[in-house]
Amino acid sequence: MATKIYQNASLNGIPLQCQSTEDGFEKAISKQEFPYVNGGNTDDLGQKIPTITLRCSFFNANYPNHLKLIELGKVFDLLELIHPIYGLKKVRIERLVARHDDEAQEAIIDISLLEDGTPQVQVKPFQDINDQVEKEYVNAVAEHKQSVLEKIAALGKKGEAYCQAELGKFGALMTDVANPANTLTSLVDYGTDLPGQFVQAASLAVERYAIAYNTLRNSPAAFMTSLSSSLGELKAQFEHFGPQVDAVSASRLSVETAGIYSADQQLRARNKTADTAGGFDVEGNRVSVSTDDSLNSAEIETVLALTDTAIQTALEGDRGNTALKRMAADLYLAAAQLKKSAENVITVRIDSPMPLHLICLRYGLPYTAAPRVLALNPQIMDPNRVSGEIFIYG
Repeated sequence: MATKIYQNASLNGIPLQCQSTEDGFEKAISKQEFPYVNGGNTDDLGQKIPTITLRCSFFNANYPNHLKLIELGKVFDLLELIHPIYGLKKVRIERLVARHDDEAQEAIIDISLLEDGTPQVQVKPFQDINDQVEKEYVNAVAEHKQSVLEKIAALGKKGEAYCQAELGKFGALMTDVANPANTLTSLVDYGTDLPGQFVQAASLAVERYAIAYNTLRNSPAAFMTSLSSSLGELKAQFEHFGPQVDAVSASRLSVETAGIYSADQQLRARNKTADTAGGFDVEGNRVSVSTDDSLNSAEIETVLALTDTAIQTALEGDRGNTALKRMAADLYLAAAQLKKSAENVITVRIDSPMPLHLICLRYGLPYTAAPRVLALNPQIMDPNRVSGEIFIYG
């Protein structure tokens, strides 16, 4: 007899095992018809409120949660649904039908939900994005282990042997790179069972890939492009557990993206302090300022897109990775907030040679920003006589 496959979801933190998921999308169409004329005119008035219908099963240890779900129907606030396909959504419960058997400790509940389209504003301090993603990384480890366990069961009698064989491959990857002993990957408790050993070996392997590209970290977009490309090819080496490797890789990229965003916010704060500080001390000595460039909007989007692509690939292999969905939501909010203060780069043409600090003043920048503008234009040979087309922060 075939084992029933459930889709994992959650509603305000209550875990749901979905037998089926139905999403409804309906358009509001205005129709205008005329007597004695075939056909008529139509006008698209937009999409109606999307609907979501879930049939959820509650049994064994999860059985008491059906009572929590029923109580949730009394809540007036918006609820957070982690959809098994589309991720985080804001919803309200419209209808709830329960069929339960207390003696057998089983319940089936049909939930009808309406998706709320009100823009949700959620501002988080940037220093917290690292903590947020690292917490989800730890949660993701448990889900990765569960995915490996389910794959072993699906492979039948040879499942453990296949897992052991592919587990051994990780030790041969990036052998010239050592894993530090104080990183998040090394500190997580993976357990000693076979799924735990597999996830630990995979996590350490993808961390070594990240360490191998350390020389590119000064260019976050290039670093993430190279790392995501290498991790994307890693799956091909694992015949039976490719989706599980994809999930571990996506977790790694999420942690790296959180670190990039956090570091960029701190860099902006330093640059802002340097730009507003005096250029000379009381003795007339030139005061050095930071020439480090913060991420522009395009780079922020590139880093996020690479991570989102990896997460989507992992979810296509296993929809049960809800921690990855939450990491994607956290990173999206951080990127959106970061872009609000991102510096835009524009091209200007200087017809007559002039000093770079004077160009900064002309375009509304403090003269102390000249070193950063110079770093943006490596073609400038003499900063005291600048002409032609140059890039400048606008």
